Amino acid sequence: MIDNRLLYFPTTVLLIDDDKGFLANVGLKLTRTTPFLLSENPESSLKLLLENKDKKTLMNKLSERIIESNFVEMEPGYICGKSLLYQQIYDVNRFAHISTVVVDYSMPKMNGKQFCDQLRGSHVRKIMLTGEADYRMAVDMFNDGLIDKFIVKDSPDMMVQLNQSIQKAQYDYFTLLSGELLKSFSFIIDNDIDKNVATLLKDYFYKHNYSEHYLLDRFGSSLFLDINGQPTWCIIKSIKEIETYCEIAQDNNAPAEIIMSLQAREKIPFFLTNIDDKVTVKNWGTFLHPAQELINGYYYAFIHTSSAYTLDYARILSHQTYLAA
Repeated sequence: MIDNRLLYFPTTVLLIDDDKGFLANVGLKLTRTTPFLLSENPESSLKLLLENKDKKTLMNKLSERIIESNFVEMEPGYICGKSLLYQQIYDVNRFAHISTVVVDYSMPKMNGKQFCDQLRGSHVRKIMLTGEADYRMAVDMFNDGLIDKFIVKDSPDMMVQLNQSIQKAQYDYFTLLSGELLKSFSFIIDNDIDKNVATLLKDYFYKHNYSEHYLLDRFGSSLFLDINGQPTWCIIKSIKEIETYCEIAQDNNAPAEIIMSLQAREKIPFFLTNIDDKVTVKNWGTFLHPAQELINGYYYAFIHTSSAYTLDYARILSHQTYLAA
């Protein structure tokens, strides 16, 4: 996992301020990859957020994907279960999901504190914009857990702080959801997936500026999508699982080169779907990938193009396409 997140994709930020000019200026200065909505009306914004609570939430959708998979049913020692969380890439509304609100404190009819008070217990992350005179009040709201961050409007680096805070809030949102999913289901995930694996995934995700990340199995295998919706597969396998596959290959009279590549740890296998699992061992070649050793009993491979794993690209709305629209 990356920073304890089972998955991540960009989500929408809702900015609320009764000053139309200020809102427009902030919208122009947000990080270009951030989907956002602007609102001058806290009452209608609150109604939107509360109505979404009554609909099928993202948490419900993710729970259903876990139930549909065999990710939670596998026992240690068997070929590890697969996660279907990656099928969230086919939800064309995923980027429209509101994860973060940025709200001004000083507004008529309903101030920022009253607004955030109505969202207690919500997963939505809350960032408050305040004036210098409201600083002490903002500190109290933060300490009370009513808001997750506050920024003084007149700060010379206000937009730098805001862009950084929005990015952190979106990441924290998925960390929170992932924590609840882990508690709700009996995930078979290696406790604190080896730090070397976690570092490998994290460094690769941030270095290449991927937009989306989805955990595929309990060892940390992941699907990354870039801003244009192009996939990279990162496959992680333990020695124990490689040995299990090697035994299967031997028991089913696989070609010698397949058995030898597994025995020498030169290649590691990855089967994405249940259909893949039914491929005969003599046809495993397409599903074996050149491996590199990661210390503490793990091997990994990065796959940028492969005929083995096909996604329905016609159904994938990329992050870039969504922003352009």
